[in-house]
Amino acid sequence: MPATRIEGADVETFKSAAVDALEDGAYAVKRAIKSVGRSVDRLEDVRGEASHRIKRHPFTAVGAAMGAGLLLGLSAGWIVGRFGGGPSRAD
Repeated sequence: MPATRIEGADVETFKSAAVDALEDGAYAVKRAIKSVGRSVDRLEDVRGEASHRIKRHPFTAVGAAMGAGLLLGLSAGWIVGRFGGGPSRAD
């Protein structure tokens, strides 16, 4: 199998393209890290606000949680009963 000769200009072009690709990748990673950091900050703000509201209105928070649980339970029961999920009664 004959060896191919690569000229100096081709090597420099390839090297330049590889360096550019690595720099682009590093920049994309830095942007993604910043974006994740901002999202974490927003989630911490939401968590703090929710905690504050629960402390100010504990009965409303408990009522909302009970209502959401009841609604979720009824919906799940309706779906299982409607579309099957258990043995049918063929009496």
